[in-house]
Parts: sequence; structure tokens; C-alpha cells
Amino acid sequence: MLKTSPDMTKLQAIVLAAGKGTRMKSPLPKVLHPLAGKPMILHVLNNLSKSQIQKAIVIIGYGKDEVRNIVGSYIQESQFASEISFAVQEEQNGTGHAVAVAEPYLSSSADFAIVLYGDVPLITPETMKKSYDMLLEQNADGLVISMHLADPTGYGRIIRNNKNELLKIIEEKDASAEEKAVREVNTGVFVFRISVLRSQIHRIENNNAQGEFYLTDIVELMKNNGNKFVVFRSEDPDEFLGVNSPEQLAYLESRLAQGVF
Repeated sequence: MLKTSPDMTKLQAIVLAAGKGTRMKSPLPKVLHPLAGKPMILHVLNNLSKSQIQKAIVIIGYGKDEVRNIVGSYIQESQFASEISFAVQEEQNGTGHAVAVAEPYLSSSADFAIVLYGDVPLITPETMKKSYDMLLEQNADGLVISMHLADPTGYGRIIRNNKNELLKIIEEKDASAEEKAVREVNTGVFVFRISVLRSQIHRIENNNAQGEFYLTDIVELMKNNGNKFVVFRSEDPDEFLGVNSPEQLAYLESRLAQGVF
């Protein structure tokens, strides 16, 4: 149960949905692959609507017209509760770049933004509310949702200092052997105070192993700027399972069939 009832009208969503999904071995944009009879991204949009988030920006790129048309048709047919707009990421240069593309579209009526993924379809409205509630309670400027995995391979690691405070998030390809041993990982879901996000998002650089603009690098930028950044730890890793292959999609299908979500 939530301790408080945060004003969700002040929270806007940014949904990253520009990727091709090469490992899906299909020309279909990854977020349009069906899960339980409808494209993955529609699960995400449904859940953010149920959370009472009223506005969302969907970042499109590969197959942009197809994604825009399917999302747009669904919104019209279902009398969708949230207002959806689109921003185009012409080149997929990383998550930091995607959020930078969204920044000009953020509403002046919103004070905070939550970053979600069109291929991570099981995040619940309750988790969106709880994480936002924590950010408000702690008067923080940024929040990341973490989870603990027995095998953290492939995930960015949550690095804390000796006071158990978030120090940084390091991507696996850039991590040392000691950092790779950490089992607390980044789910990819963030909540930001929009005024701070605007001031820091364009400062992210791409000097890393992938040559991409990582959204995770904003943690150090914000902390160096004196901004408070906190971690909300999820107890259910399955809620943050992403889809990068047909096998992963089949697993999520089985979880939904079991009535887990």
C-alpha cells in the first residue's frame, strides 16, 4: 500500500520505443511484437494510463510510421486516458540521446518525468506510483529503480559508497572486475525532476566502450551538480524483464499466462 497518494498529474512519462530489435530476427519494430495478443508497447501505455499519468512522450525511430500508426489507432479505439505525443530519434545513439530528444516535448504542466521502455512491458502502475512517491518523500531530484539478480550479466551495476548511497551506475562493458561482481543492477527506469533533467541531459558524453550516450551517466552529472539521487529497490525482477529475443518474449508470455501480472 502507498503511504501517500502522489499527484500523478505532475508526472509525465517518456517511453523509449525507437529500437529495431535485431535479435528478434524480424523486420517488425521490437515494441510491436505481440505479447498476450497485443503489441508490447501497448502494455506499457496501458499501465501508465492506469497509474493516472496523463501525458506521455513516445520516442520512435526504426519503423516510426508503423509504431505511430498502431499506437495512434489503439488510442482512438480505446478512448485512452493519457495524452500521447511522439518524438523522433532519427539515429539510435543511446538512452541518453533518446531522452535528450524528448526534452523539448516535456509539458510545462509537469514537474517530474519517468523514463519507461516500450520493450519492458510488465512494469505495474503500483511500482510507478511507489517510486515517484519515494522521490517526493525524499525531496530528491532523481531516482533509479534497482533490483538484485543472482546473475547480473548484461546489466549496468549500481555502485554505492561506504554510506550505502548511490555513487554511480556503470555499464557492464565499462565495469571493472570488482564492479561486475555487484548484484544490484539498474532496471533502466528513472524518475527525474524536469528542471534538473533539462539542465543536465545535454551534458552527457559518449566516451565509453559503445560510443553511445548513456542515460546512466546523468547520475554522476547530477551528483556533481549537488542534486540528490536515490534508489528505489524493486522486490520483483520479473516486472523489469525486457525483450531482446523470441525466447525472452515467450517467457513473458508464460508469466502472463500464469496470471502473475
